[in-house]
Amino acid sequence: MLIVGLILGTLLLTALEVLLPGGVLGVVAVVCLLAASYLSYASFGLFVAVLVFCATVLAALLLAIVQFRYLIKTPMGKKLFFLTCGRSMD
Repeated sequence: MLIVGLILGTLLLTALEVLLPGGVLGVVAVVCLLAASYLSYASFGLFVAVLVFCATVLAALLLAIVQFRYLIKTPMGKKLFFLTCGRSMD
């Protein structure tokens, strides 16, 4: 159960890192990922640990890509990423 919680924490922190850049949440997400991988290795062996690591990294990357792709089209996303289409932000 702890492994699943750490994986979900990794994904949540990755999603928040896209919205609140700064690196701290990303570092904590990596720590959660490494902890989940280590606990998987200790409990189930190398194959499961590698599977957990790769699947979580892939899910986090897909999550970030989807967030960037759809968030940029929203009014909040345009303000967040300073997309003005040549106009000022007044």
